[in-house]
Amino acid sequence: MSTQRKQVNWGETIVPAITLLFIAAYFYQTRDASAEVLRWPLAIAILTGILWLGVLFFFLFAPPAEESSRPFAPGKALLILLAPIVYILATTYLGFALASFLFLLIMFRCLGGISWWRNILVALIITGSLYFIMIGLMEMSLPRLDLGFILL
Repeated sequence: MSTQRKQVNWGETIVPAITLLFIAAYFYQTRDASAEVLRWPLAIAILTGILWLGVLFFFLFAPPAEESSRPFAPGKALLILLAPIVYILATTYLGFALASFLFLLIMFRCLGGISWWRNILVALIITGSLYFIMIGLMEMSLPRLDLGFILL
C-alpha cells in the first residue's frame, strides 16, 4: 500500500472551473426565467454536480493506481485534438448514438484506459444515458442511423 498522499494538479482543475463559470453565468442570465424553462438546465447542473462528487470521492478514497509504464505519445495528443472534429462530422453519417459510442471508446483508450471491457461498458452507459435524455426525454432531433430493423 502506498503511503504517498494524493496531490491535486491545479492545472487539471481548469476544465471544472470553466464549466462552473459557464453554469453560473447561464443561471445568472436566466434568473428571471420561469421554473418550466429552467427544468432541464437544473437537471443537467444537478447531474454534473453528482458526477463531480463521484470523481472527487474516487480521487480522495480510491487506492492509488499503479503507474503506467507506457509513455505518452505525441500522436495521441494530436488524435485527442482531432477526435472531436471527426466526431462532429461522423455524427451526420453514423448517427448520434454510434458516433458518440465510438468517440468515447477512442477517447478512453487514448487517455490511458487499459481494460477494454470497462471502456466499452462506460461508453455504453454514457451513450445510452445521453440517448435517453436527449432523444427520449427532450425529444431533440439528432442524426440517427437507420439500419432497417433499428433506428439508432
